[in-house]
Amino acid sequence: MDYLIEIKEFLSRQIKVVATSEEEAILQVKKQYLESNIVLDANDFVDFEINTL
Repeated sequence: MDYLIEIKEFLSRQIKVVATSEEEAILQVKKQYLESNIVLDANDFVDFEINTL
């Protein structure tokens, strides 16, 4: 029998930014992330999950 197995990895990093509001801070980090200025890698690994589909 064949099984389809899904592996999910969870990465996390804390970024400190100076901003006038929480919304601005999130937008700054989101922009950096989308422009690939912030790239999570194996050093940011926190957990994994394995499930059958």
